[in-house]
Formats: sequence, C-alpha cells, structure tokens
Amino acid sequence: MSRKSVFFVGSMTNQITGSKLPSRGNVLSVLFYNMREVMLTLHESASLVIDESLIFWKKARIPTQDRSDCIKKCKKLYEALRNLEKHKSRKNDLVDKRKINLKKPQYRSLKWYMPSVGTKIKA
Repeated sequence: MSRKSVFFVGSMTNQITGSKLPSRGNVLSVLFYNMREVMLTLHESASLVIDESLIFWKKARIPTQDRSDCIKKCKKLYEALRNLEKHKSRKNDLVDKRKINLKKPQYRSLKWYMPSVGTKIKA
C-alpha cells in the first residue's frame, strides 16, 4: 500500500470539502494528511481537523460538545483504525465485526453534538 493511500480510508486530502457534515472518512483522511504530509503530531492534527469540522456543525446550527472532548473522540477513532490496520491480514470474526461496525451508516457521520439534544425528558 502506498504512503498516499490509507487502509480503510482511501486517499488522503488536505481539507474537508462539501456542504454536508463531515463523515468519519473525511475526518480520518485529513487527519492522516496532516500527520504524514505536514508532519504534525496526533494531537495537533486532531485539533486542526476538529476545528475544521466544527465549522460545518456550527453552520448547521447544531450544538456541539466541548472541543477537548471532540479531540479525544477523534484520537479514539484514530486508535481504533490503527488497531484494525494492525490486524488487517487476520481472518478473524472479531476483526470482521470491527470492519463492519466502521462501515455501518449510523457510524459514518461523527456525533459531536450535545448528548442532551434529542433525548426525551421524563415527566
């Protein structure tokens, strides 16, 4: 696999484009670009990606979590992908389940909105 291509993500891009909310793939693509091409650390790259993607969420007027929580979530997503990449050659049920979970539609967009939004209040 070439250095420009990332396992499970595809090609790297330098910024998030489009008019829709960024997906996990968009975020990971820019994260890897910042880490491999611009040579930033994981924290710096995650910070830039979060700043970039929060712009889309603010344009949609969706309340978001705190920036530091979003950075933690982005790092956790990166670690999950790295763990999956380490075991990509294994033919194992657990690895297959993790791949399927990353591809599910409900997991495609990142959930950086406030947890209290959309929850029902018990009367």
